[in-house]
Amino acid sequence: MPLAQRWPNLNPSATVARPTSIFHESRTRLIDLHRARTYVSYMENFDVLLTTYKQAVDAWIAAIEAEEDLANEDHSMVEMEKWDAAALAVIDAEAAATKARDHYKNALRKKNYGF
Repeated sequence: MPLAQRWPNLNPSATVARPTSIFHESRTRLIDLHRARTYVSYMENFDVLLTTYKQAVDAWIAAIEAEEDLANEDHSMVEMEKWDAAALAVIDAEAAATKARDHYKNALRKKNYGF
C-alpha cells in the first residue's frame, strides 16, 4: 500500500529535518525552552537541598564532638548517662544527615536521569 493511501494528510513534498551530527542535542536551536526554565528552578532547589545537607552534616559533626567530650575520666553513673544521651543524639543527627543527603541525591537523579 502506497504511503499516500495510508496517510492521506501526509504532504510528500515536506521534508523532515534530520540532524547531521550525533551531538544534535547540544545545538542551541533544538533546546527546549520549557526544559531550560525547569532546569533553572531545579538549580534553585538544589542550592536549598545542598545547604540543608551541609547543615545536617555540621550538626552531626557537632554531636560527635559533644559525645567525644563526654568520654572522660569521670566514671560516675551520671556521666555515663550523659554520654549515652550524647550517643543517641549522634544517631539522630546521623539519621537527619542521611535523610538530607538522600533528598539531595534523589533530586539529582530526577534531574539527570528522569527518575
